[in-house]
Amino acid sequence: FQAEDGIRDSVASRGLGDVYKRQDVIPHASTSDFPMDAYAINEVALMGDELSVNVSYGGGCEQHSFEVLGADTIDGAGVKGSVLVLSHDANDDNCFAEILEHELCFNLATLADGEPLYFSHPDTLYQLN
Repeated sequence: FQAEDGIRDSVASRGLGDVYKRQDVIPHASTSDFPMDAYAINEVALMGDELSVNVSYGGGCEQHSFEVLGADTIDGAGVKGSVLVLSHDANDDNCFAEILEHELCFNLATLADGEPLYFSHPDTLYQLN
């Protein structure tokens, strides 16, 4: 997978060492429509309009891809916000001898300013702003 703007690591690989820059959020997405293979979150940071997510996962034989999915939500106080979820497609990678770590970057400029923003992982809900 290559980011739309073509920015990626200079070292050629099968997608296992790539840093994805400025991928856009897929809005109004349902997690049931996307692969949700296992991964661990090492760090999540919001820097301006960019979400940086450091992930680890098992693999090494197939190309892995990540996309961030966005959904609108309304909290108990009636405040509209966005919940982001990371989709991981391991492409049926059965090689788990390596633990791979990668920094992912996503463009959040299309999301409404001032609304609460959350990043959800099965283990944790991160409040970004």
